[in-house]
Amino acid sequence: MAVPAYELNTNPQGTKLVLTTHGRGVWALDLTAAAVARPVPAPPPAAAPQPRPRAPRAPLPATGSPAWLVAAPLFAVAVLALRRSRRTGSSATD
Repeated sequence: MAVPAYELNTNPQGTKLVLTTHGRGVWALDLTAAAVARPVPAPPPAAAPQPRPRAPRAPLPATGSPAWLVAAPLFAVAVLALRRSRRTGSSATD
């Protein structure tokens, strides 16, 4: 949550930063060398993930044929059946 700070000062010894806010009170932050956060080195970049090797396309177990060779005739039969049903359906309404 952001709060506007109206006054920023250090204490006379220079070891604390004192700031006042409207409605949030007075804050004192330690500035000594022990309290200053040391930069943490960034971890080395992770290696890019390697793509998994593709599995070889296996033939259909029962036939030994590629899958598209079996699926293509089934698709053609379905298309022909759909065409025939549309043709007979339209002539029945005439």
